[in-house]
Amino acid sequence: MTLPTPLTVIPSNESVAWFYMGEGCATILIARRKPKRTNLDQILGYRIYPRVIFTNNDPALIEAIEAWLIVHDILYLKNTQTYKNKKHTPSIHLRINKYAEIKKFLELLLPHLKGWKLEASEILLEYVTKYGGRSNWSALMREKMIHDKVTGKIIGIDWDKEEERMRFLDMMTFRDRILKINGGHRAKYNRQFFLDLWEMEG
Repeated sequence: MTLPTPLTVIPSNESVAWFYMGEGCATILIARRKPKRTNLDQILGYRIYPRVIFTNNDPALIEAIEAWLIVHDILYLKNTQTYKNKKHTPSIHLRINKYAEIKKFLELLLPHLKGWKLEASEILLEYVTKYGGRSNWSALMREKMIHDKVTGKIIGIDWDKEEERMRFLDMMTFRDRILKINGGHRAKYNRQFFLDLWEMEG
């Protein structure tokens, strides 16, 4: 990546931390898995993943954060959200999705964070540190796939359903803790939702 525009000064870690406390968010998301063409049992039917996001409608501010991310070799995605009502200024989003990149980002900013944003970020750092080894879902799937010895066709996945569900529930405890801090404790997907779905006791 190259710097978006020539900047005479790259923002300091502390400056980015303050911007993040005002215009950023640390969260853990849940999404339904789409059925694969192989129709293999995905065991969980859901995926869970971390995200750090910056949102602002001022391109100059976003470009400064981009420059900081690039200097610190942190991979990110950028997109612009437009609105039907042309009176609304488009908002620009910078997203960090990968476990290793989020870990790098949080370790740089944690010394400068305060309040509930610090609490949420500490929980997210604990999460990505503990589960970073499971960030490459495709590699895990390949490792677990069972192939027909003659045709080589995929015939199943060697999952331990109980183990996977227990791990997922543990991951959900991190999401619940962050939701509570962020005020989203009434979100549909929480640990209790999956306990009920799988008819398990907590």
